[in-house]
Amino acid sequence: MKDWFLSVISEKQLTNKQFKEMKSVVNMMYDYAISYNYTNINIPRQIRGFSDRIFREDVEKPITETVYDSVAKNDVIKEALK
Repeated sequence: MKDWFLSVISEKQLTNKQFKEMKSVVNMMYDYAISYNYTNINIPRQIRGFSDRIFREDVEKPITETVYDSVAKNDVIKEALK
């Protein structure tokens, strides 16, 4: 299973966040299988120790593509009006 995770990380050039989201889905699938007695153990939950060096670096978005939530937007407007 760990070898499969590593191959997907390198093949798809996943970031750490993308990998964690993928692993969460796999964990949910195993939890579902356990609930229906297809298996007794959630193998992905036992796998740890992935090096940060294997993940693609997040590329920071240009300022024109940055999205702010309403709280951050209001804070910026208040600060600009001062």
